[in-house]
Amino acid sequence: MNQRLIFWITIAFYVVLAIVCFYIAIIYLNNNPIYIGIGLASFGITAYSYATRSSFYYYLACQHYQRGKLKETFANLDLAILTNPRYADAFYLRGIFAYERQNLTKAIADLSHAVQYKPSSEKAFYYRGLCYLSQKANAKALADLDRAIAINPGYEPAYFSRGLLHLVEHRFPEAIEDLSQSIRMQQDRANAYLYRGFALIYQGKQEVALADFSAYIHLTPESFTGYYNRAVLRYNLGGFQEALADFTQAIELAQNDTANYYGRSNVYVQINCLEEAIVDFNRARELEPDYPVDRNDQHGFYHAGLAHHHQGNSEFAIELLNYALRLCRQHHDHLMDEIVINAIQTIETRKLGELE
Repeated sequence: MNQRLIFWITIAFYVVLAIVCFYIAIIYLNNNPIYIGIGLASFGITAYSYATRSSFYYYLACQHYQRGKLKETFANLDLAILTNPRYADAFYLRGIFAYERQNLTKAIADLSHAVQYKPSSEKAFYYRGLCYLSQKANAKALADLDRAIAINPGYEPAYFSRGLLHLVEHRFPEAIEDLSQSIRMQQDRANAYLYRGFALIYQGKQEVALADFSAYIHLTPESFTGYYNRAVLRYNLGGFQEALADFTQAIELAQNDTANYYGRSNVYVQINCLEEAIVDFNRARELEPDYPVDRNDQHGFYHAGLAHHHQGNSEFAIELLNYALRLCRQHHDHLMDEIVINAIQTIETRKLGELE
């Protein structure tokens, strides 16, 4: 039977019980105190149940959500809020569900009510911050994440998300500080190591970044991302054999990722395995129509450009390297910026030498 129907039947039962007891006590038993007491208790139960019915609807919403019944979940949360317009927990939960469904406007509205009626809720500020982050309203997101941490300095997710926001905003020292705090509080959060690795690279701390990528790989050995990022870093540091091993492992985990083949092709050139370099270059070219290099990956375009140069297509190489250079400046990746500029200058110098 519908639980809401059971609730109202129970309310009706206690109302009827109270009326019957009062009627019997007054009409037939000369104000018998036992029946009057039962009647008063019944009215008390009825009043309490009615006054707290919003909590009952909230409970039903949680039950329906656990069973995957989203329509019933939202219906009961709506009733909980209708019967108690200042019910912070109901606004919070409805905001979370809206966020999960990427209805950000609705989520922000509900979470704003949650923090209004319960300003001590670090989670409500945190999730509203995530909503603003998804909307690229970074200043508002930062304010909410700051507030979440101020309320609860032990709330690790807020440090992680604020660190990511600092990284996006190119505030690398702050990103490193927050991501380090996230790692101290939750040592198995793999992405904290990955993003701190990026921030460290942008700060010129490549060796430390290498350790973070290794930690990410240890925690997520099934992901090619860690191997790829460690490979491009090892290539830049001149560790070609180690880069070869990482590119190879990345290819095993993601056989259609074009950038890995371009990268390994360049490694083969560096260790004088020219036939293998050609094989990887051709494989990358076969994949590229359907699996192009990530448009935001400066390393991918750098290796694509370098590979084309090694295979004799310097004009297209310069085009790809210039795109990589724009990405370096967009990401404030100064070390990679220098590497790409040097590659462009080397290719252009060789072209001038050939013309002479």
